[in-house]
Amino acid sequence: MEFTIRTVNDHQELENAINLLGTVFPEEQLFFQNRLEKEPAYSFKTTWIAEKEGDMASVVQIFPFSIWVSGVEVKTAGIGNVATHPDYRGHRLTHRILEEIEQKLLEQQYGLSNLFTGIPGFYEKAGWQTVNQTIPIIKAGHMKQVWDVAFPGGKLDIQTVTGNDLESIRAIYEAVSTTLNGPRIRSEEYWKKQIENENENDYFQKAVRDDIVLSYIRAEKKSDVLTIHELCSLDGEKESMVPLVLSLLDPQIKTVRCLLPMNHFILKDVPYDIEENREGMWKIIDQDEVLQQFQSVFEKRGRHLGMDHLQLSFLEDSWLFSWENGNTELKQSEFLHYLMRGADEIPDRHSIIKELFPESSYIFWSKDRF
Repeated sequence: MEFTIRTVNDHQELENAINLLGTVFPEEQLFFQNRLEKEPAYSFKTTWIAEKEGDMASVVQIFPFSIWVSGVEVKTAGIGNVATHPDYRGHRLTHRILEEIEQKLLEQQYGLSNLFTGIPGFYEKAGWQTVNQTIPIIKAGHMKQVWDVAFPGGKLDIQTVTGNDLESIRAIYEAVSTTLNGPRIRSEEYWKKQIENENENDYFQKAVRDDIVLSYIRAEKKSDVLTIHELCSLDGEKESMVPLVLSLLDPQIKTVRCLLPMNHFILKDVPYDIEENREGMWKIIDQDEVLQQFQSVFEKRGRHLGMDHLQLSFLEDSWLFSWENGNTELKQSEFLHYLMRGADEIPDRHSIIKELFPESSYIFWSKDRF
């Protein structure tokens, strides 16, 4: 069969693509429409389709944004809403669309691409690799017990976040996220769309003292589980996050899932179990762009470690670190893992460069998933 691969041209084709998503997935079409409405960077050029004689067979959507990695802003393309109509499966249509998309992303100097999936094997064939995100699971009773006397000094008011708080919330978010690997860089317009699209089970609250926003929480309650999607504070006000969490621990809440960085303040003294989320996958799209962006980062780290004149270069499918008195080579998959998560489990053969990849808290905030 001959298929044409291209982007949609108009609202009718976009609607047809959303109808296809609603046919393939259990979610209703409104779910996919609402997802797009949260994305300021959306355009017709971010929805790709495969068609045959005017019949839409497959769809893939791109979500363009940037993330922070080691303090560097990296242009990133999220891949989501991937579906093929049952009548057209077996023709590698989504793989063919992804190949076309990757070429366009390369032309536009996208450093990275990421996606979230329950079928990682499908995307591994196309070069994506899993980067696990560790999720602490806490018993609510333990949390209350540890925090019984952990209230900050002074009076705090717990209030719902409104549009008037966005400047304060955004400043807190950026101060926290720039120190991590993986957080999305959010525009003012994106923040507004996030507030407009909150669900009925969502809680977006702030802790306030003397009219100053000290911290905020974004969380969700379902049955007896509280899921914390975000919890951030001003640098000197970390204890203000405690009453924010406690305010949501109703008697029916038994479990708290923390979709937070592993170095987060609230995890410091509370016992927890670990759940590994393996749905997040990443791929380096433009090696030259990544090399250019991170060369100065590694040069600086190398000087601190006595690795004079450290240079980073990309070979066919690996990254070479060379300095005045040595060199070592990393596979593409190793380099990407160390870049995002730090060299937390580095093998002996790479121990010489372990400190070039300091252990870092990796997080892609769950509210930014697509």
